[in-house]
Amino acid sequence: MVVKVKSGGAYVDPVALFVKKNGVYSEVGLSVKVGGVYVVTSDSTDADTLAYADRVAAVSDPLTEETIQAVDVWVKAVKEAGAWDPIKDCGLMLGSDLAAALVKIKYPDGAPASLLNTDMTDSNYQFVGGIGWYNGDLNNNQGLDTVATITQLGVGGSDLSMGLLRTDYRDNSPNWMSVAFDTGTLESPAAINDYNPGTADKRGLTGNGPSLRIASVSADAKALVMENGAVVNPFSGSNGGTTTDLGDGHFTIFRARRLGFDFYGTMRAGFYFLGTALTLAQAMALSLATRTLYKTLGRIATTTECAYIGDSITAGFFVTNPNNRWSTVSSVSLSRFETNFGAPSSSIRVLNSDAAPLIDRYQDIIATAPDEYSVMMGTNDVLSDSEADGDPSIIADCKAKMLTVMTAMKATGKPVRWNGFPFTPNITLAKAMAYEVAFADVARQLEIPYCSQYLRMADTGDTAALLGGDNVHPNTDGMAFLAAGDVEMAGGETTRSVTLDFPSVAGGGAQDLPVTMYGARLAGTPSTVGVTPPGGLDAGLTASAFVSADDVVMVRLTNGTGGAIDPDSGVFTVTLFF
Repeated sequence: MVVKVKSGGAYVDPVALFVKKNGVYSEVGLSVKVGGVYVVTSDSTDADTLAYADRVAAVSDPLTEETIQAVDVWVKAVKEAGAWDPIKDCGLMLGSDLAAALVKIKYPDGAPASLLNTDMTDSNYQFVGGIGWYNGDLNNNQGLDTVATITQLGVGGSDLSMGLLRTDYRDNSPNWMSVAFDTGTLESPAAINDYNPGTADKRGLTGNGPSLRIASVSADAKALVMENGAVVNPFSGSNGGTTTDLGDGHFTIFRARRLGFDFYGTMRAGFYFLGTALTLAQAMALSLATRTLYKTLGRIATTTECAYIGDSITAGFFVTNPNNRWSTVSSVSLSRFETNFGAPSSSIRVLNSDAAPLIDRYQDIIATAPDEYSVMMGTNDVLSDSEADGDPSIIADCKAKMLTVMTAMKATGKPVRWNGFPFTPNITLAKAMAYEVAFADVARQLEIPYCSQYLRMADTGDTAALLGGDNVHPNTDGMAFLAAGDVEMAGGETTRSVTLDFPSVAGGGAQDLPVTMYGARLAGTPSTVGVTPPGGLDAGLTASAFVSADDVVMVRLTNGTGGAIDPDSGVFTVTLFF
């Protein structure tokens, strides 16, 4: 029996490929000629991989063997996840030049095998950066067209997924991409940004690192969002206040101008897909496979990726620029790629299933395989608790669920940081402490760093300067403050700056005052702690610190003189080391 390999739609004979080393030839494996070069294959090489490589080679330089192998891993992962069939039109944006990058890996019957180019040149394509350009040019009509229609894709108003991979980030420009149905004169642009995994119609990744943006329209459609902010059926277009059926319009992508004006800031991007609605598991698998493909080929940096997990505070409400989110500020300071999992109204436990409770989405977050985790959760749970000092049953439920979540994250072997929840005057100190005692106990059990952002903010004495107008979401300064606490933890410590007023210290004696430091451990090997006294501390007095109980650090002033000293009140910085 002769085994043949399918390449470019035709079955061809594979040939044995040998390499010579130290004068001896050894067989590498079977190879197939793709676009004039022999590519090593195996019995499991996917036919769709080879067909794609052959199409690229027909219009440009052949893909490298490394690229073909990486594409094959992507194809197999997507198929394994069941996402290949829902994807109807897709481009990987690979190859040595623009012509290669425009070749699709998948397309529906009747649609072309390559994207239709409008005014793009080779200068718009860089292998590392992907396809990109800048907004702001009033005469810029650049863009790409799938020439794939709604009918060809087989999608309907309640059955659509679309996605884009942003390969880099620009601080001076919005980071939104766009996809639109287009009939030539009328468009329905759909902004794809800040969609989060965990709910039926919101799945994707955002942040200042490489991220796959996926927007899906579910049967109970919360539709996509028009540029003007109006929520409309994605199969209709808005023109002067009227709604018009777009009929069988086709899809355009990466267009910098729509409807006669700059449509957000379209920067470098790579990979797009259109298809029928993906499940959440399929969307996450597609995201991971695509980022892995681009990392393997060096198209996106392999810098540490941190998953920042939280609610609307992490999503960046009350900041005018996403660059000012605490997660983004932290990631820039730590030289991390940020993956933002801030889901508005999210809670730890199930308060509202539509609000993506953490207990329902943590497995999907873990499935994206970040290099580390930073968590800030609990505000919505505490605010919903009507008991003045906290309902013990609710606290116990939150504690149990956070134990489940944090245990799973810790089991990945990746670093985990826990930022508690920020200060708001709507949460009393007594209630905050009740929850933090529970959370800190979980952190101690799992040996996870814990930082009380609530107490850090309260310690400033001017929390109003850190909060937005609703007294819940931090403003830009507040976001920077939260980021500083997270950065400290990443460096192995957390601090509190507290005002202490010691009584008179007798000559040769000492006085102690307690400071709450959630996460401090007494049992077994006590946590290492330190203290920095105020600069004006009286001569003869020395400060030290030790853990006196779980969550409690005792600050001690020792008088080394022969006479009593009554020190002035001052700010002491207490440090808990991890």
